[in-house]
Amino acid sequence: TFPIIHHLVDDILCADEDTILHATSLLANHARIIAEPSGAVPLAVILQHRIAFAGQNVVALVSGGNLDDLDLLRPR
Repeated sequence: TFPIIHHLVDDILCADEDTILHATSLLANHARIIAEPSGAVPLAVILQHRIAFAGQNVVALVSGGNLDDLDLLRPR
């Protein structure tokens, strides 16, 4: 898989834990989407790297509803 990624991917962006938890909460409270934190990473990356996405149409694939800790859904 690495050779394919190396050939096709220009950059990889990361998000910190606080932003991931914030994205999880935003999805639950504003979009009514229950996503586990790992599934909210695409939104967290967009939030943390806003400038990189400014002025673009962006699609974020949000997945996973396997959430045991409902405290993660509280607004942050």
